[in-house]
Amino acid sequence: MKRPPHAAMRSECVCRQLCLALLLMGMSCAAAAQGCQITLGQPQIDYGKVNKTQLQKQGNRYLLGERHLQMTVQCSRDTDMVLSYLADGINGDVFGFAERGQYSLLLSDARLDGRPVALGAASARSPWQMKGDKVHWLPAMQLAPLEANVPLQGTTFTARLTVDAWLDATSDLSSTAELQASGMMAVDDAAVSLALQANVVPAACKLHLGNDGLVDFGVIATGELSASKTSTLRRSLSAAVTCDSPTRFALRAIDNRQSGTFAHVQGLARSVLFGAGKKASDSLAWSLRFDGAVVGDGLALQPLYSSQGGAGWEPTPRTAFLHTDNRLHGFAASERTAAGPTLIRQLDAMLMVELYVAPMRQLDLRDETLIDGAATLELIYL
Repeated sequence: MKRPPHAAMRSECVCRQLCLALLLMGMSCAAAAQGCQITLGQPQIDYGKVNKTQLQKQGNRYLLGERHLQMTVQCSRDTDMVLSYLADGINGDVFGFAERGQYSLLLSDARLDGRPVALGAASARSPWQMKGDKVHWLPAMQLAPLEANVPLQGTTFTARLTVDAWLDATSDLSSTAELQASGMMAVDDAAVSLALQANVVPAACKLHLGNDGLVDFGVIATGELSASKTSTLRRSLSAAVTCDSPTRFALRAIDNRQSGTFAHVQGLARSVLFGAGKKASDSLAWSLRFDGAVVGDGLALQPLYSSQGGAGWEPTPRTAFLHTDNRLHGFAASERTAAGPTLIRQLDAMLMVELYVAPMRQLDLRDETLIDGAATLELIYL
């Protein structure tokens, strides 16, 4: 039995619609196959939450560190591999990283269709020039694999992109700030974005002393003292430093009392002796030292000192006294003392307070003598 004519017409209409759809899809795929595609191994770089003590200082920079990205350009046809990078916040020969930082780009290890190639650069002011295997990618500069000062063509280009970011040491790093920067990398008709971000926070540590820092020797009877030699009385005190995040810091001791000559104290440097009264006295002095292991984040640390404001560090002698001569006291792993103080989140130590009383024959025992020493332990962020 023959189908009605209208059925045949309907079938033919559907066929034409399907054919038209397939034709349109084929054209779309062909269009997508043309041109280039550019990819980055890590298009968004996040330096996370940092404070300046966690960063290495180099000149007027706090280094956030380098990140290495693999860049790949894939084209459907031979194409001039001319790369450009457009970004906001250009600052001379580097790119701006918000108001407090900067970053630079370095392109290296370039290959075109699998073979190593040298790189060249050009700008609006300068024609193509050969640069070599590594090129610092400056603002407004184009880069390309070059031969005889002419950009080479190819279908596949790969290279290593090094992003180096830092914070400006002259800017305010004592308050919280979110840093963001972005740029667009392009080849022919393809483009990919590169984004950087960091969260700068102030260092935040608290110094805790046992018994609120009060060391009470009570009433000292004359029977506890020597008539001919300096008497030494001891009390221990716990100390701890707790930080919100790993932080590089040091301690500095400040004597809040007037000091004397302390001639009766033998074998100790003058800088480790604190005054013990509101008036200068040669009969009383005291010292403060670390007693036993200093533990940072569960590891025993080596006490250090710096008499150059943190510019150079040395291990302390076996007995680690705190000094009153403005020197800094830090802590590091025993095998890395040359690098200076390490990053610490939790520091725990015991302090020994030693009171030195002159021989009784040098004391005026007609009245009571008040022991009234006071010092400040200052926590310094490095």
